[in-house]
Parts: sequence; C-alpha cells; structure tokens
Amino acid sequence: MRKSIKHYAVTIFIIVLILIINVMAYFQYSKNIDEQLAQQIDIHLQAVTDEMVECLDIKMEERLATFKAVATFIGNVDDIKSEQVEDALAKQAEAAGYSQFDVITADGIGLKNKGNVDYNEDKCFSKAMGGKSVMDVNEDSYGTVSGIKYYVPICEHEKVIGVLLTTSNLEQFTNYMDISDLGQYGNSFVVKQDGTLLSRGYGLDEVENISMIFGDDKSATELINSMGSRQSGYISYESESSKRYICYARTAYNKWYMVSIVSSSSIEVTSDDIANEGTVFFVEIGVLTIILTIYLVRVVFMESKGNRMNKTRYYMVSKYSDSIIFDYSCNKDTMYCNDKWKKIFGYDVERNNLKEDITKHVVSEDKERFKEIINVLMTQKEFVKFQISLLDSEGKPVSCSFKMSAIKGKKGKVQKVLGVIEVFQQNV
Repeated sequence: MRKSIKHYAVTIFIIVLILIINVMAYFQYSKNIDEQLAQQIDIHLQAVTDEMVECLDIKMEERLATFKAVATFIGNVDDIKSEQVEDALAKQAEAAGYSQFDVITADGIGLKNKGNVDYNEDKCFSKAMGGKSVMDVNEDSYGTVSGIKYYVPICEHEKVIGVLLTTSNLEQFTNYMDISDLGQYGNSFVVKQDGTLLSRGYGLDEVENISMIFGDDKSATELINSMGSRQSGYISYESESSKRYICYARTAYNKWYMVSIVSSSSIEVTSDDIANEGTVFFVEIGVLTIILTIYLVRVVFMESKGNRMNKTRYYMVSKYSDSIIFDYSCNKDTMYCNDKWKKIFGYDVERNNLKEDITKHVVSEDKERFKEIINVLMTQKEFVKFQISLLDSEGKPVSCSFKMSAIKGKKGKVQKVLGVIEVFQQNV
C-alpha cells in the first residue's frame, strides 16, 4: 500500500497541485471578472452618456440654425417690424415649435403689438446684438421656469440691426429635442446645474426639480454636487425595487445637463454566473459575449437615434419669402431649396451630389470666382456676399446677389451652409 502510494505520489501531487491551482485560478478569475465588469459598467455608462449629450447638442444646434434661417429672412425685409414679418412669424409659430415671439430693433425695443418691451437690461439681448445666438430659460420673478428663449441676431449686410426672440414652452422644447427618445424608457431629462427641470413628459408636468424624482434627498444632493464639480459622470442609488445609475453630462449650452436614469439590471452581470456554470473558460466566454452584445446593441441603437435630423426647418422660412432660400448639408451633400428657383430660372435645381459640379448653373466667366468664394466660406469666413450670373432654362444669364452663411460644429468644421439668392436682373 505504501509502495503504491509512493509510486503514485508524484502523480497525486501533480493532480492535487493542478486542483489547487485551478481553484485558486477560479477565485482569482472570478475576482478579475468582477473588476472587469465594474470597468465595463464605467465604459458603458460613459458611452451612453456621451452619445445622449452629443445627440442633444446636435439638436440644439439644429434648433438655433432654424431660427438663424428665420432671422436671415427678416434681415432681407425692408422693415424688420413690418406686418409682413409679424404675420409670417405668427403663422409658423406652431409648426416651428414656439409659442411667443418678438422682433427687437437695435434700440432694444420690441414690437408694438407685443407691448413695446424694453430689452436693454436683458443680457441675452446684448449678447445677440454682439452677433452671438443665445439660449436661456424663461422664468418669473420667483425663479419658476416656464420655457426656453432663443435670441438670434438679425443682420443686414453683415451688420446686426436687431434680434429675433422666440420662446418655446417646456413641452415644445421637449418634443423638438426628442428628449424622451434619448434615454432608457423615457427616463432622460434636461436640467440646470441646480437641478431645475427643463424638459417635460412621462407624468413630470408638475415636477420642477429633479430632486422630486428621487425617493431620498441624499441622492439628489449628491447628483447636484457632482454636476457642480464635473462635466460628466454617474452616481448610483438604491430604489425600493432595484439599484439604479444616474448618468449626467454637461451640454454645450449654458450650464445645462443631460441626465438619464439607467436600471442596473440592464447592464450588470454578476459573478454568480461563473459559479453556476462551473468552468472558468465557459463563464469567461459567456460573460464577455453578453457584455459585448449589450454594448454593441446599445451603441447601434443610440447612433440610430442620434442620426435623426429635422429636415422641415427650411420649409418654415422659405414659404413666406420672395427670394430663393437654400439649406445645404455638407456631410450629406444634399440641398433643400424653395420653389422660387424654378419660378425664376424655369427648371428644378439638383438636390443631391452637388459637389460633383458645383458650378453647373454658373455662367462660364464666373465659375472660377464662384469656386474661390465657396472655398473662402468653407475655410475662412462665416459669411460672404457677392454677385454672379446664373443660367436660366434657355441658357441666358440672370444676374443674382448671393448671401451665404456657414454654420460650424463644435470642432470648427462647416456642417451647413444657409443662403439667400436675390435676382436683380431677370431676362424675359
């Protein structure tokens, strides 16, 4: 017996050693998996938060671009306080998503029908007169927020001659930003740094501060303090039924934050999976597959949401103008133009693939100068004004005056070009 044991001692030792090593490796692997899962949660929540705030920033830029187009139209009217302007703004209010408007001249006085309000003490008005488009909250003397105000400069020959002020209520702001679609099950909100709620929906019409959503003041205080010291991040809190994560990220405008409440059950995988399977390698493959699948599915889902663009803004402005107004997307190489082009030139202008021959309708002697001006607009200036001749359906030149503005993204790259074409010589 002793001989047999001694004979197999090395084999037994190796087997026991292998078992010990495997048990130790199993527990170490389990520990590593827990740490890796925690890191994956950090990465996942950060990716979701970054995606949401990027989508919101794009939608805010698009919102201001819409009102800039309206301001461009107003700037081409002889009297910016005329009945024509006021009627046009009133007619498109519902479609454009604003409930109130005012046109303020350089002296700081609004429309007569709006009470001749004096805006000289309004800091946002001063910024807009300096050429900057501004968004701000509309609140009363008690600090109760009722909507969002947009201040956009009205220019004539590159000179600011007034300000277009439009106000959306919180429901309109929520709908036009698609805020309910950005997060998980509608649990996403836009808030000020102090926690004041700026969006509506899902039974939150009477909620004024995000602290009213949580069951305890501690979580709300922690969130507000975190937003005051960091650009983005998340905190966790325990509700009655489960653990949840509150993700937040600062937007590009004011000190507004995008906040989303995410259930832990949608992203966490616990180490119990490893023990139930009984093998380290099988659990490794299973856990990593689940994490990667959840991550990829959510990234694809959020990107599909982020690619939505509001293509109706052009029609809100161009319908009421006698000039040719166009909106060109540099990324998509597509252009929206009102029906005045066909009325003046006798044919429809191309809507896609304009980069292939951008001078197609320009007379030959103006082609090179037109290319040079477009290059300056895309690389140097944000606004250009020039005169060239375009060809009508019979090949005859028509003298035109161009005003074009470049709208840039956060990295300084031109994303859109808005323009107005006025015909001052038309061949009959």
